[in-house]
Amino acid sequence: MRKYFIVATAFLLIALTACGKYTVDNGMPEKLRQEHETLLADMLEKLKTAPTEEEKNKYTFEVGFQYQALGRYGKAIPYYKDLLAKDKLHYTALNNLASIYEEVGEFEKAEFYLDTLAKSYTAQSEPTRDYIRLLLKLGKVDESRVWLEAFISGYPAESKGDPAFLKFVSEMYQAIFEQDQKNKKEPKTA
Repeated sequence: MRKYFIVATAFLLIALTACGKYTVDNGMPEKLRQEHETLLADMLEKLKTAPTEEEKNKYTFEVGFQYQALGRYGKAIPYYKDLLAKDKLHYTALNNLASIYEEVGEFEKAEFYLDTLAKSYTAQSEPTRDYIRLLLKLGKVDESRVWLEAFISGYPAESKGDPAFLKFVSEMYQAIFEQDQKNKKEPKTA
C-alpha cells in the first residue's frame, strides 16, 4: 500500500509540474478574467449538450480558446488536439497550438504546427509570416528565405502587384536581412 502511495504521489507531482509549465499569468485585468471565466463555464455547458458534431466542434474550439485566453495552456491543448483529431488541417487549432508552444518555449512543437499550417494554406500570408518569424527566432535564416521564395513563386501572378502582397514580401525580406546581419555579428559557439 505504501509503495502505491509513493507512486501515486510521484505521478501527481509530475502531472502538476507539467500543468504548471503550461499555465501563464497573462496579466489580464480582473474584470476581463471574470468575463472569460463566465464564457468558459457557458461554453463547457454548451459542449456537454451540443446536439450535432458541428456544434461540438464549435464549442470545443471555444473552450480551448477561453482556456488559452486565461493562460491555462495545459487545459487548452487537449481541446485543440481534439479538433485536429477530427480535422488534421483545422486552421485555428494549428495556429493556436503553435502560439501556445512558442509562448512556453517549446519551439520544435511550435515549428511542427506552423510548418503544417504554412504547407497546408499556401495562398495565405499569415501562416507563412508566422512560420518565417519563428524560423528567424530560431536563427534559421536560409530556411526562412526558402519559405518566402516558395510562397512568392506559388502566389497567383495576377495578385503579385497587390500592395498588401508587396508590403508583406518587403517586410519578410527585411526581417530575413536583419536576422542574417545579426547572425553575422554574433560569434559562433561550438
